[in-house]
Amino acid sequence: MTCNLLSIVSNQIEQNQKALSELFEFSILYDIVENFSSSFLKFNLIDSNQMKVYTDSLFALLPKIRQNAVCLVDSFDFLDSNLCKFFLYD
Repeated sequence: MTCNLLSIVSNQIEQNQKALSELFEFSILYDIVENFSSSFLKFNLIDSNQMKVYTDSLFALLPKIRQNAVCLVDSFDFLDSNLCKFFLYD
């Protein structure tokens, strides 16, 4: 029984880490694409092809974080309405 409980807890920790990692990646990509893209392009830190890769990666993450979105929002005590601005792209 202990082994079973330990594997359940371990699996839950791995799932939480994966969800938080995806959320972190989304946050970084969102900032790059939405907030800093003009600066990055203006100063030639990245080119337009790389910006497209970042944008595509951002959109690819949406379905992954959507399945955990309600739990994440509730755990950080955010309002559900905060989700709308991120999932309008989807």
